Amino acid sequence: MVYFSQLKGRPVYDSEGKNIGSLVDMAFTDGEKYAEICHLIYSSRNKYRKKIPWRFVKELRDNTSNNRIDADVYLNAPESELNPTFEQEKELIVSRLVDKQIIDVDGLKVVRVNDVLLGKIEEKFCIAAVCVGAKSFIRSLAGERLGEMISSKISEHIIPWEFVEPLDPEIQKLHIKLKRSKIADLHPADIADLMEDLTYKERELIFNALDKDKAAQTMIESEPEVQKSFLRAMKLNNILEILENIPPNHAADIISVMPEHMKSDIFRSMNRDVARKIREIMGYPDMSVGSIMHTEFVSIPSDYTAQNTIEFLRKMKPGSDKMYRIYVVDREHKLQGFLPLGTLVTAPAKEKIQDLMKTKIIKLATNTSKQDAANALSKYNLFVLPVVDENGVLKGVVKADDVLAEVMPKAWKRRRYFAPRTRRFNGRFNGSQGRRVVR
Repeated sequence: MVYFSQLKGRPVYDSEGKNIGSLVDMAFTDGEKYAEICHLIYSSRNKYRKKIPWRFVKELRDNTSNNRIDADVYLNAPESELNPTFEQEKELIVSRLVDKQIIDVDGLKVVRVNDVLLGKIEEKFCIAAVCVGAKSFIRSLAGERLGEMISSKISEHIIPWEFVEPLDPEIQKLHIKLKRSKIADLHPADIADLMEDLTYKERELIFNALDKDKAAQTMIESEPEVQKSFLRAMKLNNILEILENIPPNHAADIISVMPEHMKSDIFRSMNRDVARKIREIMGYPDMSVGSIMHTEFVSIPSDYTAQNTIEFLRKMKPGSDKMYRIYVVDREHKLQGFLPLGTLVTAPAKEKIQDLMKTKIIKLATNTSKQDAANALSKYNLFVLPVVDENGVLKGVVKADDVLAEVMPKAWKRRRYFAPRTRRFNGRFNGSQGRRVVR
């Protein structure tokens, strides 16, 4: 195995021992596990960059002297038989990988490629891995000899090529793998965090590779600037599909970052009932719980029986996230109390809900501040609280995680927690489950 940094600038000799120039780069073809080197690119004596097929390379001869690793290139033919050609603009070349950033899925962060590890694999000379750790960084700055002295006790951190996925079309102009399964497997909040460190084009490529539900959740979790990137890249129909299938309070947050002309187009094209709910939420002050409450919840009339309620729930099939509390309302939808689920399933079928419900209930007004809501949730050790208007009408519910996300300091909310990660190369690769994206 040899690093690209050990080869770059080394002399190239033909079969007659004649120095025809120095190696400056290599062209490769991408593959699932390895990327095969297909051409050697050298700078000739007259300083032109020329390209010859890798089949002309006989060996890379290691000449270790003065604690420096030298890997000179020896060809199997004389210069007169090489017939070199010039590079093509869209070729994939090794040097374009160096200094590019990759998404480290295991560590949930963006790191930089400092070097490329090359070697003979299945009788072919290939890119085996990219180096992203401190050792390769020091080596790239200080050179091989000094770098080895400084970093002798530092492990080499590598990412095998099978877990490297080309992303940026400006780098991989001919071939871009669109399967980003490992990115799509991440939690939407983690994808949103990673998006902050990517360019507009990179965000678009990853976002378009997510399924509808994951894309919607990622947009919810993203910072406003990232949301704007998504919105610029999406067609109106796709935006509507997302907004009409997420909670209205989150849709309101996303719409709030849109330019005015886009807001008008959205509301004009949106389902009227959904648009009404979103407009209502957008009408509350930013610092009130009304602006972050969920308008989807489970409520039942107080004159229902236990059997009526069970039949209603079976028909409605509410998600588990809406079953924290079953709220009880009168004919004018004013909040009367709540019904514990345990009480419902053990009650006689004909028992009236008004006789089963708990009437002592903590509730918030729509204009209650987010901080006061956080204090109430903490004081009473609750996960969710109902929100009512000035007439006592149940308008929504506010969840602890939504309130916490609003009142928590921004530095805490966006802090990233990285899993410890060490990769070593000892003649073989350690196992890895993550896929990486190169830009």
